[in-house]
Amino acid sequence: MLFRSATLERAGYRVEAARSAEEALTCYAMAAHDRFALVLSDLAMPKVTGVDLARRLLGRDANVRVLFMSGQATNELRRSDLTAKGFEFLCKPFRPDGLIRAVRGAISRKPRGRPASDEADVTRPSLSL
Repeated sequence: MLFRSATLERAGYRVEAARSAEEALTCYAMAAHDRFALVLSDLAMPKVTGVDLARRLLGRDANVRVLFMSGQATNELRRSDLTAKGFEFLCKPFRPDGLIRAVRGAISRKPRGRPASDEADVTRPSLSL
């Protein structure tokens, strides 16, 4: 998590890191929905998977953007409807420039229900797990 946060901060993003899905849900719930430009989540986490986290976030905000990452492509993500909703996947291992490209791409894509902005707003943090 430290590597990802530092990489994104050096690229101009504000990052709010969470140590667990539960912490991420609490943080997201306490903030205005449009405070976060992107949620970056590993697929494999203890207790709550990345797919479960995304589903819970969708229940709170239909326009949430999520970028999943994992060292292994999982059947859970393939079977879920989340990739059809436009959620992205970044395969580990990745280099810092690959992470930055993936984050920029995910932020620049039009969220469901809102018009896309011309430029990604780097002042809004991504929530990193």
